Amino acid sequence: MIAIMVAMDCERAAIEEIIEDKKTISSRNQLYTMGKIKDKDVIVATCGIGKVISAINTASILENYDIDLVMNIGTAGGLYQKASICDVIVASKVTYHDFDLYSIDRIEPSFDNNYYTFIADEYLTGLAYDVIKSDEYNVFVKPLVSGDAFISAAEKVAYIQKYFPEAYGCDMEACSIAHCCQEYDKKFLIIRSFSDIVTKKGNELDFNEYKHIASKRAAQFSKLIIEKLD
Repeated sequence: MIAIMVAMDCERAAIEEIIEDKKTISSRNQLYTMGKIKDKDVIVATCGIGKVISAINTASILENYDIDLVMNIGTAGGLYQKASICDVIVASKVTYHDFDLYSIDRIEPSFDNNYYTFIADEYLTGLAYDVIKSDEYNVFVKPLVSGDAFISAAEKVAYIQKYFPEAYGCDMEACSIAHCCQEYDKKFLIIRSFSDIVTKKGNELDFNEYKHIASKRAAQFSKLIIEKLD
């Protein structure tokens, strides 16, 4: 079974539109939607916004259901200046941009230096490349960073660009979900669509305007990936 984790209601609504044979079940203070995408069994859960709650809810679903793959889908902020709103990013690797022990160990944070950097499965990212070849989506298979902040302030953008220059996107849950998956020895795939470009002034206004469109874009791309799974 594939667990699909989303942070917000608009992201959940977008993926639930695609699911067939839907039913809703209540378990451990969560409402789950179960059904199928093509011939694959899926379960959708709202993990919540931020690192801690998303990890808690991912752990809960892994403890209580036979999950083969965790997909975290939805929106993200774009860090690549040439990217456009609603472009898709499939995370090749993820880390925390707000995990910083420099004052203790004098090691500057980076994808290579962080304690917690998680690499996506090559077979799964390979499927993303296959979809890209056969579709009109503008998609990046690139690194993504997570942290407990909506990135809009110039100093936060500058910090991420300094220490994680290869990152194409940022969000608030992807790395904690990947972290949880590693602890449970489960595969993960992160698929996000840019609701805003963080280097652009007023990106928080773009987020509110485009989060529904970006959510649908991520859901549609996720469906194409699921349809290609063995």
